[in-house]
Amino acid sequence: MAENLETLRNKIDEIATQITKLFAERMDAVEKIGIYKKENALGVNQSEREKSIIKRLTKLIPPKYADAIEQVYEA
Repeated sequence: MAENLETLRNKIDEIATQITKLFAERMDAVEKIGIYKKENALGVNQSEREKSIIKRLTKLIPPKYADAIEQVYEA
């Protein structure tokens, strides 16, 4: 049986809520890393690590979404 529009929208809303909460959690961790790096005189940007993260994440999703995930993590 096909899902109706309202059911699909509710699913999107639930997922968006989860993504938003996880994003806030990630940003808290990013902030802590920034503080650590500043206190320890470490460079902020580590492009090789960022590239490896994007590569790992793009393997977890269908190829048609790879560009979108790259944009999210390169922003």
